Amino acid sequence: MSALHPLGLQKYAYIAVAAIAFANIVLGGLYMFSLGIFKDGGGSYTASMKYLWPMLSLVVAVTLIQDYVLTIVVSALSGSDQLLSILNLYGHNWLWH
Repeated sequence: MSALHPLGLQKYAYIAVAAIAFANIVLGGLYMFSLGIFKDGGGSYTASMKYLWPMLSLVVAVTLIQDYVLTIVVSALSGSDQLLSILNLYGHNWLWH
């Protein structure tokens, strides 16, 4: 069941698909461009160390660590939510959860 169906918005789904595809193409191209600049690797920390102040590089490093931790937490919670719904421990049918 589509999330757009109850609101009658499924006819506009192609706009969202086109916008996401365009964003992926643009951001993918920019990422490939940045890989050409930093051939040794290092990512955001190396870029901020080279072009910005060292103190901002620490902020970037802390932000990346925070991003990794939050990604792990959200993934673990989502997985446990799906597992609980499949095992029917919520009391709801897992197909509609």
